[in-house]
This record gives sequence, structure tokens and C-alpha cells, in this order.
Amino acid sequence: MEVKQTNQKKLHKERTTLLKDMERRNLELSAILTVSQAVSGKLAISELLEAAVTSAQKALGFDAVTLHLIKGDRLVMEAHIGVHPALIERIREFKLDKETFELVAKTGRTSIVEYFNESNQMRADITAMARGGGYAVLVRVPVRVDGKPVGTLGLASKLDQKIEEPRLRLAEAIAGQIGIALENAHLYEQAQRQTQRLSVIADLSKVITSSLNINDVFETFARGLKDLVDFDRLSITKYEGEKTELVAVFPPDSEPGTGTSYLISQFDNEINYLLRKKQLPAIRDVTTITASYKQKLLEQGLKTSLLIPLIYRGETIGALGLSSCKENAYNNETVDVFKELTGQIASAIVNDRLFGELRRDKEMLAKHVQELEKAKQELEESMHSLARGLVKAWESRYPYKAGHSERVASLCQLISKKAKMTVSEMKNLAFAGLLHDIGMIALPDNLLLKPPPLNPADWVVLHMHPNNGSEMLASLGFPREVIEAVRYHHERYNGAGYPKGLKGKEIPLGARLLAVADAYDAITSGAPFRPPKRSHEEAMKELRDNAGSQFDPELVELIDRVTEVGLPGD
Repeated sequence: MEVKQTNQKKLHKERTTLLKDMERRNLELSAILTVSQAVSGKLAISELLEAAVTSAQKALGFDAVTLHLIKGDRLVMEAHIGVHPALIERIREFKLDKETFELVAKTGRTSIVEYFNESNQMRADITAMARGGGYAVLVRVPVRVDGKPVGTLGLASKLDQKIEEPRLRLAEAIAGQIGIALENAHLYEQAQRQTQRLSVIADLSKVITSSLNINDVFETFARGLKDLVDFDRLSITKYEGEKTELVAVFPPDSEPGTGTSYLISQFDNEINYLLRKKQLPAIRDVTTITASYKQKLLEQGLKTSLLIPLIYRGETIGALGLSSCKENAYNNETVDVFKELTGQIASAIVNDRLFGELRRDKEMLAKHVQELEKAKQELEESMHSLARGLVKAWESRYPYKAGHSERVASLCQLISKKAKMTVSEMKNLAFAGLLHDIGMIALPDNLLLKPPPLNPADWVVLHMHPNNGSEMLASLGFPREVIEAVRYHHERYNGAGYPKGLKGKEIPLGARLLAVADAYDAITSGAPFRPPKRSHEEAMKELRDNAGSQFDPELVELIDRVTEVGLPGD
């Protein structure tokens, strides 16, 4: 009976212990769940940290909770709750060393508990600080990401009580949840930064390739680049043989050729070797530069420089240079930012070089065109003088022809303008009008002054003057249009003319037009052995009577509209 009662008591005790363990475990799980829910939905790190200390305080029941993260060689408080106001600034930042939080944050050692009623366990200043805030116990638990300590969760209590092991394990579990949430938030921020970076890089790539001249878009490019990398000076240089030439700079140097960007582009030998031979970026502390321009850079406040080679089809063609007034401003992550951009910039430099060559070629071509235009104008003036000289020589032999060529030339200009011919066509037709009878200069006087009727042999010789004239003009270099108009101005619209018997539209327009102008002037001016000069109406009647047989009907009506208001010189 006694044995039975003893076993029952033992079983009851075990059950009670088990229930207490289960209750404690449920409370722990509930606490962990509370913290997990509070921090898992926060992707912004600042919000996550605030939620972490608030939920940890509620779950663990401590009076004050702090969250410190490692920043370089220091431990910086990023969030806190319940901390005595007098202590906030004093515990905001600690240097990582063996005497403070290094044991937890740097080594990742399991939670440390300090009881400030035992002054021999802590430095006097830490003990005084804790007691000044009214705290009796401090617990510090490592916060890890991927197994690596990134900070500490600090828990302080004003009750002078021992912290049981289960409570410490719970604190560690909660710190683990905070670490997981921090990792997720960091990954989210990295993804956001990468997305933003890619977006900015895409925009910058469009900017730098939107113009063939880098300087047209470089300021816009530089301002956009500041969204990715901080810098005080930005420059692009290109290699021209063994020389380096500054292509673009932001902000512009106050004294071109002497400013910061110019100096930093004059790479020393070591940097040149890295850029051109090794094709590696060069990050430099300005104080370590041995080149002669070092002092100038220091005077302008620069402390760090970064030079990245610009490579096009395997060849280093230049460099992108950044400089900052901050120490240690650039690192390998900075270089990674430019991996997607340097190719675009290198292409832009090549385009800029090609654009420069194209611009120079264009300027040279424009100069040649100008020279050609001038030569053409001089040639036209020379031909005009030659034409007038020939006409004058011709008309001096036959005074009755005086003024005929000039009048025909004027008529040709008026009709061609009415016909909406080009300026070049009008000039050529005026030349043809002036020189249409120049072939007669080779005919004998006894034929030209012979009264009618002419015999068949005379007509054969007379009909040679269009060919004579066109051959003479061809030998002198007159335009083809002038030569053809002179050669065919005695063709007839019905095909009965000479020298080839061309018909209708087979006859060049200039020749058809010249035939009408020549006939009109001959009728209205008169000549030896011909009827006396007649009026405009009589001339138009004769032209219309022969329209379709001798003359182009459309041009006959055109000359009527031109001449009915009178001709210049009438």
C-alpha cells in the first residue's frame, strides 16, 4: 500500500513537471510566434528593428530592450524601448573590444548575463551606468545572419533576480527570429537597390548613347550617375596613341587644362599600367599618389580617386574617373556598379571620335563645296563673258543682227520662268538664247548677205550652222543642255526640221522653247530680205498658224502670256 502511494506521488509529480514544461514551452512558442509575426512582415529595416525591440520586450518581460548592430569596428544602437533617457546617448555606440560587447557581437558567444550587484564582474563605469538607470541585470544575446554575428539584443531588468536558463534560451530563439527577419530585409533591400540600379543604368545607357557628341549629354549623365555613386568630380578621358585627352568633365573645371579633372586624367605610370595593360580598375588614396599633381589634388580637398578602364573590342580606349572628398569613398562594390555602364561609355567614346571625324569631314566637304560653288560661279561668269564676246564678234560683222541674241535670251528667261523650270535650266536656256546663231560665224559672208532666193546648195551650207555652233560650244566646255538647245532649235514639231528631223517631244524642251523665242523676235524685229517688223498680234497669228507643225502648241500659248504685257526694253 505504501509502495503504491509512493508511485502515485511520483507519477503525479512527473505529470505536474511535464505540464509545467509544456506550459512553459507553449509560452515560449507563443512568444517566439509573437516576435516572428511582428518582424517577418517588415521589409523596411528601420520598421523591422522597432518592431523587434517592442515585441521582444512584450515576449520576454524585460524593462528595457536594445538592438545594436555592428558597423565597421563599432556597435551602434539602431532601436530601443524602455531605456532610461539618461542612458540613451551613453549606450548609443560602443567600440568593439574585448572589454565591452565584443564577446557577444564579434565572437558570437552565447548570451552573457551580468548582475550589477556583483561589481567585480564588470568595469566600474558600466556598473555605474546600469545602476544609474536603475537596472540590476543585463542580458546580451548575439543576433546572427547566416551564422555570422551582426549585432546584439540587449535585455535589462530592474529586478535583482537570477535569469533562468529557459528564459535565456527563449531570448536566444527570439534573437534568431530577429536575425532571420534582418536577413530577409537585407535581401529585399539588396533586390530593391539592384532593381533601382538596373533602372538607373538603363536610363544612363540611353542618355550616353542618345547623342554622337558626349559633351551634349554628359551633364545629364553625370547628374543621373549621382543616384548610383557619390562623387565630387567625374571625367571621361580617351587615349590617343600614348597621350590621354580629356573628353568630358563634371562639374566643368574653372580653368580648362589645369583643373582637378584634367590633372587626375594625367595618370601616373602605375595607374596607366593597370588601366592599359592589365585592364583593371585603380582605386587610390590620393595621399599615396606619387605623381606630380598629387599636391594639387590635395589642395582641392580630394581624398579618394577611382579610375575604371573603358574597353572597346578588347582594346582600352580611355578611362572613367571619379574623385571624392571623402576617405575610402570607393570599393569593389562601386566598381561593380559600372560593369554594365563602361561598355556603353566606351561605345560613346568611339561614336564621339567618329562623330568628330565626320564633323571634320563635313566641314572639309562644306569647304570644298563652297570652293566648287565659287569656281562654278567664276566659270559661269567666264562663260557669260565668252558668250557675249562671241556674240559681239558675230554681230559686228552683221549689224542687222545687233540685239537679236540678247532679246532671244531675255525671252527664253521669261518663258522658262513661266514654265517653272529650275534656276539652272533657266541659266542654260539664257546661254542658248544668246548663242543660238553662233554657228553662223563659220559661214561665208556672201551666203549670209545673199538676197533670196537661195539655191539648194546654199540651203545645205546654211543648215550646217546649228551643228557648227553646238560643236564650238562643246569644245569650249558649255553645259550639255546649252549645246542641245543650240543644235536642235531648228527642228520642227512635225519632224520636218533639221539637222536630225526630230519630232514632238523628241526635241529637247530647251530647243522647242528657243525655236518659239527666236521666231517671235525675228517677226517683231525684221531683217534684210524679210518683211518689215510686225506687231505682237501679227507675230502671235503666225506662230499659231504654225503651231503643231513648226512649233510646240503649248509653248506658243506660253509666249503669248509672257509677251502680251510687253518685253523688257520695249
